[in-house]
Amino acid sequence: IVSSVVAAIALSVGDTLIAASAFAMLAALGGFFVWNFPKGRIFLGDCGAYFAGFFLAWLAVLVVERNDAVSPWAILVVFGYPITETVFTIFRRKLKKQSTLNAPDPDHLHSMVLKNWASSQVSKSTLWVQNCVSAIVMLVPSVGFAFSGYYLSHSSSLSQAAYVGFFAVYSIFYFALKKLGERTR
Repeated sequence: IVSSVVAAIALSVGDTLIAASAFAMLAALGGFFVWNFPKGRIFLGDCGAYFAGFFLAWLAVLVVERNDAVSPWAILVVFGYPITETVFTIFRRKLKKQSTLNAPDPDHLHSMVLKNWASSQVSKSTLWVQNCVSAIVMLVPSVGFAFSGYYLSHSSSLSQAAYVGFFAVYSIFYFALKKLGERTR
């Protein structure tokens, strides 16, 4: 999703080098997705995921640096879902006084969607069906953030407002799922 939006932003300002690089990552990740959905056969792993994230972040920095018409705030909106999830994770772990940021925890939004919503909606289904349903549900905020960033890529003030709005919606959804999970225990 982010690859396609970074490519679209780059094309909108005529930066074909950044667009071609983003499309190359889109093709690589798209092939990986087709091979793995709905049942995972091979996994990207931490190294692959970190590389993909770094590469896309690097392209985003470059498209802003090379093109004055692109708002850096719009890039924040494009990457809004993973940035918001990371901010929540850092604060959640600080509040819990976890000593390491590398330890797994079940309180990521996608984990709570799987545990508290998808499992109740398709409870008689297998875990991989529940996982697919939760993945599709999680596409909504990802697509919402990313494509809003594209449409607002030339306006810093609207991009700032959009990110604050998305952060608020994420927070409401997160805490509602958290409360639902606590009630069902």
